[in-house]
Amino acid sequence: MKGKIPESILKRHKQAYRAPVHTSFIGPGAPAYVKELLNESTINSFGYFNPAKVDKLVEKIGQNGQVTEMENMALAGIISTQLLHHFFIQDNVFVSPADKPANMIIIEE
Repeated sequence: MKGKIPESILKRHKQAYRAPVHTSFIGPGAPAYVKELLNESTINSFGYFNPAKVDKLVEKIGQNGQVTEMENMALAGIISTQLLHHFFIQDNVFVSPADKPANMIIIEE
């Protein structure tokens, strides 16, 4: 890329791009299933996370929108774990077909 990209860009400090996870799952336009996955009853019934701490995280994100990378990662981890439990362990499906990820295929044997 030498000669095509300015040296100032080639030599500057690099940093990874991180998607804004919280804006996809909390607030306006958030999928309906997220609220169900993160509610106290569902958190308790699945049993992986402390409902009070999840609620505190969701409340913090919803109030000020100032989210650290660790909080984004925590939110993504919680939602991912809850979805995995829902789709692969629990029998009761509460997510409507319209809210399911378009590229997710569940193979039943």
